[in-house]
Amino acid sequence: MPRCVRSDRGNQLARPRHSGDDVLWQGARGRHAGLLRYRGNERHGIPRDSCQAGAGCADTIAERRRRDRTGAPERTHRQVGVARATRSPSRRVRRQRARALVVRVHVAARGRLGGAPDHPDRSGGPKRRRACVRHAPARAPNVPAAESGGAQDRRPSCRHGVRWDDVLAARLHTGAARRAVGGVNRRTLGRTGLSVSEIGFGAWAIGGNAFGNSYGPTDDVESTRAIRRAFELGCNFFDTADVYGHGHSEVLLGKALRDVRDQVFIATKVGANFYNPDLRLDFTPGYLKFAVEHSLERLQTDRIDLLQLHNPPIGLISAMGTYESLEELKRDGLIRFYGVSVHPPEEGVAAVQATKPDTVQIVYNLARREAEDTFLPTAQAANVGVIAREPLANGFLAGHYSADSTWDRGDIRSRMPRPYVAQLSALGQRVRELAEQSGMTASQLALKFVLDRQEIACAIVGMKTVRQVEENLN
Repeated sequence: MPRCVRSDRGNQLARPRHSGDDVLWQGARGRHAGLLRYRGNERHGIPRDSCQAGAGCADTIAERRRRDRTGAPERTHRQVGVARATRSPSRRVRRQRARALVVRVHVAARGRLGGAPDHPDRSGGPKRRRACVRHAPARAPNVPAAESGGAQDRRPSCRHGVRWDDVLAARLHTGAARRAVGGVNRRTLGRTGLSVSEIGFGAWAIGGNAFGNSYGPTDDVESTRAIRRAFELGCNFFDTADVYGHGHSEVLLGKALRDVRDQVFIATKVGANFYNPDLRLDFTPGYLKFAVEHSLERLQTDRIDLLQLHNPPIGLISAMGTYESLEELKRDGLIRFYGVSVHPPEEGVAAVQATKPDTVQIVYNLARREAEDTFLPTAQAANVGVIAREPLANGFLAGHYSADSTWDRGDIRSRMPRPYVAQLSALGQRVRELAEQSGMTASQLALKFVLDRQEIACAIVGMKTVRQVEENLN
C-alpha cells in the first residue's frame, strides 16, 4: 500500500491508516471528499509498492488511473462504515491542505453536519452508531476541557472546525415548529406545552457583581430598560436564579414585568443556599419550599412558571425521591412545571431517564457541542424541553475579546484559565470573520447555530443593556 498519494491538483494527502484489509484514505479531495474505505484494495488495482513518500511520488491519482486504467470504478465501490460527505469541502479547507476527521455520531443525529443521511438508499447499512464524516481546517481551534468542576467545567468535544458548513449552510433537518410573534419566533417547550420565544432573556448578568459571581458592574436603570425592551421585541421567556446577585436579579425582573406578568413566563432556579455564609447546595424539601416562597416575594408573583434545580449532583438527579417535594410545590400551586439545570450531558441524560423533569437546561454552543451525541436525541425522544444556556460561551463568541483581555476582580471570566481564554477568544474571532462575510454580527451567527437544532426550544442569552437586547433579538 502506498505511504502517500497526491490529489488531482497535486496537494499531498495524509498517510492512509491501515485496519486489516481496510484502508481509510484521509484528505479533503476526491469525488467523495477523499474518504473511501475499500475491502481488498488489490482487487481495485492499487499496488502495495506503487509509490514511496517524498519527491518520488509525482503522479497524481487522475494521471495514474488514466495511464493504467486502474482504481475503484465510480459509483460501484463498496463503502464500509464511512458515509460520504454531504458536500465538497470549502475552498478554505482545500487551500490549507485540510484533513477530514472521522467522528462518532449518534444514530438520531445522522444526516446533520456531515453525518450519514437518514435516507435508506444512502445510509449504507442498518441503523446503528457508525463512523461519519466531518471536515475541519487543519488549524481548527481546540478548546481543552477544564479539569476543575463548577463554572469552569466546560468539557468541550474538541472536534469543532468552525466553517461555513457549520454555521451558515442549511442542514438536512428543519428547525422546530415556529410561530413568529413580535419579530421573535416561538417554540414549544417540550411537554409543558408553553409557547416560548426561541431567544430567552438570561438574567444572570443584571444581578450585579456585588458578590463576585457575575459579569461585572451593572446599572439597574439600564437593566430594567433592557428587560422592557426585550418584552417589546417579542421575548416572553425570562430565566434567572435566586443566587444571581443574591436575589437582586429576581427583584429587577419582578419590578419590570409586574404589569405584563400574564404575558410572560418566568423561570428561576433553587439549590444554592446563599442565605448561609458557606453558600452550600441544599435540595432538602424544607429548603426548597423556603427558597420558593422567597423567590415568589422578590418576583412579585403568585406562581413560578418553571422551577429548576440548580446544578444538583447526578445522584440526586437520578433519585426519584428528589422530585417528591417539587410535586408537592406543584400541587400547592406555587410552581407550574419543574426541571433541572446541569453541566455535562451525562447529567442531562440522567434527568431525562428519571422521567420526572419537564425541562433540562444545558450548555450548548459552537465551542461545546458534546450534547449532540446522546443528550439531544434522548431529550427529543422523551419530549423533554431543552433550554440551551451560554450560547455565546460567556460572551467570547461575540468576538469582542482577545487572548490579552482582562476583567475586573469578581467577574467570573477573570477566574478562567488563561489558555482557555486564549482559545475561546480565537474561536470568537473566527466566528466574527464568518459573520462579517454574511452580513451578521458574531452574536447573531452564534445564536443561529444553536437555534438550527430542532431539539432546542429556547436559547438563554445573557443581556444587561438595551443595545445587547436589540442585537440579539433582531
